[in-house]
Amino acid sequence: MSKLIRERKEAILEDFEEFARTHTAAGAHMDVAMLRDHAAEILEAFANDLEQPQSEAEQTRKSLGDALRPAGAPPTAAQKHGTDRADSGFTLNEMFAEYRALRASVIRQWSVARTNPQGGDVDDLIRFNESIDEAIGDSITRYVAAIAGYRDMFLAVRKSPRLYRLAV
Repeated sequence: MSKLIRERKEAILEDFEEFARTHTAAGAHMDVAMLRDHAAEILEAFANDLEQPQSEAEQTRKSLGDALRPAGAPPTAAQKHGTDRADSGFTLNEMFAEYRALRASVIRQWSVARTNPQGGDVDDLIRFNESIDEAIGDSITRYVAAIAGYRDMFLAVRKSPRLYRLAV
């Protein structure tokens, strides 16, 4: 699966871009770079994750959304994507739909390449789904935090117009 993601990355990104452009209000007015912003990095993270050995305990933690991350680690591509989508005016549903489209595109490419899947292929498909679910969780967490920050800033300005005038 990791090899397929890398080999067919451009086709997957084209599907992703087309979906974001035609199925999201915010995406309709964005250029290619903004639409694809972190999608290539997210795909690369999926491919890298699939290539790493994973114990049963690690798989269970990931499936529960409890994957271990080093303290102070830089934000993942999925986390950056969530923040950027909040900044770009996407709704939570639109951002989630992008991940559905990304998943569908990868699985479509996989099914074309694997007309007769073997046992290991199915394991890769399961791990891919776990990775994408983890990315969705990361993006949603950052998206919600960004929106909450904007809400708090708006409420602070509404409650204290004098502070707003001083800041501007």
